[in-house]
Amino acid sequence: MEKPRLLCVALIALFFACNPDRGYSQIASVQQPATTITDTLSPSQLESQGYKVVGVAVDDPFAFLPYISKRRNSLVTRLNSLLLNQPYTFDRARTQALQLIAQSGLTPTSDYGFEFVIQSLQIEDVDTHASTLKLRYRILSVAPPYDLGGALESQRTSQTAPQNAAGVSQLYHYSLIPQIAYNRASGLLGGGTFNATPTGQLSRFIRSVSISGSGSDNTRDIDAAVSGSFHSLGIFTDTNWHLDYTNHAAPVRSSSIASASLSAQLNTQTRPFWDNSAFFRTGFLVQGGNEQGRLFSALLSPDTVANTGDGSIRLYEGLSQFSRHNVLSVSYGLELGSTSPASRIDWRKHIAEVSNDSWWNIGDHRPFELESSLNVGALQVPGHVPLAERFFGGNAEHFFIPNDTWQIHDQPYIRAIPANQLSNAIQGLGGDTFASVNLTLSYPFLVRPLVPKDVTSDPAVHTAINGALVSAQSLEQVYYEYKDPNYSAAASLLPAVLISLTQLKTDLTTARNAASNATLDFDDCSDAIGDATVMVSDALSEKNMTQYGSVTSLTNLTANDDDRLGTVQQYCGDNLNATLNSPALATDLTTIATQRTTLLTNLNKIDAPTAQKKAAADLSLARKTLNTLFTEINIVSLAPVAVLDITRVGSAQSVGTRVGPGGGLRLELASYVDFTLGYAVNIFRQPGEDYGAIFFSMHFRNLFH
Repeated sequence: MEKPRLLCVALIALFFACNPDRGYSQIASVQQPATTITDTLSPSQLESQGYKVVGVAVDDPFAFLPYISKRRNSLVTRLNSLLLNQPYTFDRARTQALQLIAQSGLTPTSDYGFEFVIQSLQIEDVDTHASTLKLRYRILSVAPPYDLGGALESQRTSQTAPQNAAGVSQLYHYSLIPQIAYNRASGLLGGGTFNATPTGQLSRFIRSVSISGSGSDNTRDIDAAVSGSFHSLGIFTDTNWHLDYTNHAAPVRSSSIASASLSAQLNTQTRPFWDNSAFFRTGFLVQGGNEQGRLFSALLSPDTVANTGDGSIRLYEGLSQFSRHNVLSVSYGLELGSTSPASRIDWRKHIAEVSNDSWWNIGDHRPFELESSLNVGALQVPGHVPLAERFFGGNAEHFFIPNDTWQIHDQPYIRAIPANQLSNAIQGLGGDTFASVNLTLSYPFLVRPLVPKDVTSDPAVHTAINGALVSAQSLEQVYYEYKDPNYSAAASLLPAVLISLTQLKTDLTTARNAASNATLDFDDCSDAIGDATVMVSDALSEKNMTQYGSVTSLTNLTANDDDRLGTVQQYCGDNLNATLNSPALATDLTTIATQRTTLLTNLNKIDAPTAQKKAAADLSLARKTLNTLFTEINIVSLAPVAVLDITRVGSAQSVGTRVGPGGGLRLELASYVDFTLGYAVNIFRQPGEDYGAIFFSMHFRNLFH
C-alpha cells in the first residue's frame, strides 16, 4: 500500500459577491487547471486500469461547528452513493462529485465582502495489487465581510472565533451564546447573547438583530441592537449603522451607578492607502437617556449630579495599519453632553487609545503574542456631569462605542483591582483624568491548527491561491471600470446602435434583391450584422458586470475584443459597398461608424488606473484575511499569559497610580469556549484596597446548531 502525494488539485474558485443596489461586484469564478503529481500512476492510468473506489472522506476545517459537521456528513453520504465501490473515473470523481459539493451548503455566501472557495481532490491509499484507491475531498471556504479586513478588532475575532471572521457562521442564521464571568465587585456574572441574521429582502437593509444581557445580584448589562451596512465605490467604502438600547448598573465602592440610553450611530472607513496597509475610520453617535447614582458613604463633587436625564453627541475617528504580523490602531473620541434641555454643553469628555497587537511564529502555529495599549482620558465640566460619566478604574472593560467592531476603552483598565473600585474620593467619587497602560504576553504550548499543515505547506495550493487572487483582482478592476460614469455613457448608446443595425439589415436585404452583380458577397455582411445585433441585444438584456464584456466587444477597446461594429464596417463597407455603392448602405454605415467612435471614446475615458488601485486595495484585505485564517489560526489553543497594567486616575488635586502584574492561563476552543483565568497583584495598594484580584472570563460559542 502506498500513499502518493497530492494527486490533483481539482478546483480553485474565487468569488466576488455583490448586491447590485449596494455596489458590490458580481459573482465571478476563476478555475485553475488540474495539477497532477504522482509517483506511480496518473489519474488517467487509474481510470484506464479499472481501479475501484473503496473509501471517500471529506475534510472541512470548520467541521468543528456542529451545523457544518452535519452538512459534511450528509455530503459524505451522497458521495458514497456516487463513488463507493464504483470504478474510478475522472468525470465521476471530479465533475459529478464537485457538483455535489457545490450543492452541499458548506460554502458561505456574502453580501458584505468576497467569497473564497478551494475544493481539492486527493487520491490516496492506492493499492496496485487489489486495484483500489480512496478519495479525500478538502473544502476550504470563507466569505469574510469587508469591514473585518484589517482592524485590530478583526484580528482578535479571527483568533477567538475564526468561524465569524471567515463568514462561515452566517450559514446558521440564529445564534445563542451564553457567557459566564467573575468579578469580585459584582460576583459571578451570567448571561448570554441572542443574534439573528435576517434573510431575503430584509437582509438588504438589516444585517443583524441582537439582544445580550448579563448580571448578578448587584450588576446588570443589557443591550439590544439592530445594525446594517453597505459598501460603496467612493473614498469611504464600508459604512455601518447601529441602533442600540443599553441598560447598565454596577457597584462603585459602597455606592452604585446606573444608566439607560438609546443611541444611533454611523461608522465608516476609507479605502486602504499607504501601500494598501492602512485605512481611516470615523463615525458619530447621538444618545439620550438618564443616569442614576445611589450614594452611601461616598462624596459627590460639586459639579456632579447623581440622578439626571442627559443627552450627548460622540464623535470619533481612528487610523488602523496592518502588516503580516502586526496590527496597530489609533483612536480618538470626543463626547459633548448636556443635562438640561437647553442647547448648552455641560461636559466634554476626551478619550484617546493606541493599541497594538504583534505576534511572531515560534514553531508551527505557535505565535508569541504581545497585546499592548495606551489609553488616556480627560473630563472637562463647565456645567454639571452625571456621576456615571466620570472615570472609575478596575478589571471590567467599558467602551466608548456600543459596537464590537470598533472598541475604544473609555475607563481605566487594571486587572488587579475589582471593577469600578479604583476611584478617587478626596474630591468626590470618580476621577476626571486617567492614563492606563496594558500589556499581555502569551505563547501557546498546545495547539490544533484550523487548516492542516499538509494543505498549507503544499506548493500547488499556494500557487493556485496566489493565481486566483491575481485573477480576482483583474475581475474586481473590471467591476470598478463598469461603475465608471464613462462606461454608463457608452452603454446608453446601445438602443441607438440596435436601431442602426436593424436599419442596415433592412437596407441590405433591399440591396441584395436589387443587385445585378451575382459575384457580390452579401453573406459575410449579413453574418457580421447578425453577430453585432446579437451582441447588442445581449448587452441590453444583461445586468451589472456581465454587460461590460458585451459592450466592450463592440469596439477594439483592447486587442482581445471582437470589435463587432468594426467587422460590420469591414464586410459591409470595405468589402461590399465599395463595389455596390449603395447610398442607403453608405448612410447606415456612416451612422454606425460614428456610434462606434463615440462608444470607443467613452470607453477610453474610463479611469483604469484608479480602478486598478481600488481593486488592489480590496484584495489587500482579502490577502491578509486568507493568510491569517489559513496559516496562523488555531481552533484549539492552550497558553499561559502574563499581564502588566499601570493605571493612573486623578482629579484636580489628587492622583492615584496603581501597578498590577499578574499571570494566568488562556484556553480557546473555537467550537465551544474562550476561557481566561488569572491573578494580578496590586503593588501600590491604598488603604481599603485588596492585595490583588482574580480576573476570569468564559465566553461560550453558539448553542443553536
